[in-house]
Amino acid sequence: MKKKKDDFSKKYNLLFEKRKISILRDKKVRILVLMGVIAIGLAAASPFIATMVAMNVSERIVKISQNKLDKIEEAQPFIEVPIFKENLLIRFPPDYSKDKSYQMSFDGQNLDFGNGYVLEMTNFQSIENRLSDYSLKPVKGYDQVESLLMVKSPLTKFQITNDGKQHLYDKDASFETEEYTAVRVTGNLVESVKMQKMKEKGSFLALYQQNDIGEVKTGVVVNSYPSKGLSDELGDITQSYVVVTKYWLFPDGAGVLVDVNDVYLGNLAEIDNFTELTESKIKKIDQFTNGAYGWLSDHFKMDISPN
Repeated sequence: MKKKKDDFSKKYNLLFEKRKISILRDKKVRILVLMGVIAIGLAAASPFIATMVAMNVSERIVKISQNKLDKIEEAQPFIEVPIFKENLLIRFPPDYSKDKSYQMSFDGQNLDFGNGYVLEMTNFQSIENRLSDYSLKPVKGYDQVESLLMVKSPLTKFQITNDGKQHLYDKDASFETEEYTAVRVTGNLVESVKMQKMKEKGSFLALYQQNDIGEVKTGVVVNSYPSKGLSDELGDITQSYVVVTKYWLFPDGAGVLVDVNDVYLGNLAEIDNFTELTESKIKKIDQFTNGAYGWLSDHFKMDISPN
């Protein structure tokens, strides 16, 4: 997408190798000769000394900088994880020989990538089209992730209440809200996308690979961590912030992402061990998030182009 060592030690030791010289008894002569030897030695050695000093200084700077960077990263509440690279690169290495730009088109419902695949989007109130601003092309290294389409759709949510003992959703007090979702693309999914995994207990980040669509690899990534700050007369309300991301990886390395995210009642990590996902665990996550995964699957469907 557009928008886008001369063995130093050997020479050094050789340069400063001790020379055999005759002993001079006259103190003045000895001093003059010594000064001369030092001057000649320094003149000859200065390039190497400068190099040595520069190397030592650079090494110290790198070490100090790395220590500071390590401390900054250690202080962060999260770590950045190349989730797609860790899970997909070895098993499904991209064919970087296919580096032609995609000829994409959109008819209001179908996003045709021009590579034999179409992303169908249904039941949206409005769609903001940005295709004219970007072009998608597979690349071998990092590529910026860009939003091609911004879509809006109604989504049902529920108020949180309590029965005097525990917090729960008030199923009789549902309300409609607008969910905004971006269709994002990149010319290299495995090299360009990292996700933040929180260090806090009860957090997890996991990828689940699903059945291929032709030559397209697809699946879901779930990122969850505890959310705090809401309380009522019973005390703090336990909640989890969950991001469910659907992805599609083309054979040439280009990829597509859509996601839905929100805060949900309860601690998702206490329901099961989600460090490794399965189809049954995805169903549990879908139930916990009031159908977030189902919503994504219903509204975004990748298929082989009929043309």
